[in-house]
Amino acid sequence: MSKKSRYADLYTLRADGRYYGWYRDAAGKRHAVYDRDPEQLYRKLIEKQAAAQHPEEPTFRAVAESWEGQHREEITDRTWKNYKPHYEDLLDRYGDYFNGLIRSGIDPEVARGIIDRLTTQQSIMLATNTVMQACAVVLVIAAFSIWFGPNTNRIRAELARRSTQKS
Repeated sequence: MSKKSRYADLYTLRADGRYYGWYRDAAGKRHAVYDRDPEQLYRKLIEKQAAAQHPEEPTFRAVAESWEGQHREEITDRTWKNYKPHYEDLLDRYGDYFNGLIRSGIDPEVARGIIDRLTTQQSIMLATNTVMQACAVVLVIAAFSIWFGPNTNRIRAELARRSTQKS
C-alpha cells in the first residue's frame, strides 16, 4: 500500500485558515496561490507551474475558428452551407492530428506547415469536385442534345434530293 501524502505539511497555514503556496512563472516572477484544502492547493500549484513553464499552444480548431470568424462576412451563405460539413470534417480530422503532432514532439510551426499542406490539398480537391460536377452536367446535356437531335444522314439526303430537283 502506498504512503499517503500529507499535503498540509508542505504548505504554510495562514491565520485565516487558508494554506499558502507559490510558484515562479517563465519570467521568474513569484505568484501566490491560496486554498483551504492543502491537496487542492497542491493540484493548483502543479497546474500553474506547468502552464507557466509551457505556454499554451493554440489548437488547430482554435486557429480555424478564429480565421472563420474573421472571414465569415466574405463567404456567401450559400457557399458556406455547401462547405460547412467539409469545414467541420477538417476540424475534427486535423485538429486531433495537430494535437497529436505537438504531443509527439514536433515543433508547432512544422506541425502547422503539415496541416496547411494537407488543408490546401483538401481544398483543391473540393474545388476540383465542384468543377468536375459542372463539366459532367454540361457533357450529359450535350450527349442528350446529340442523341435526340435530328439525323444528319436524312437531312443530307433531303438536301441532295432538293438540289437535284432544282436543276
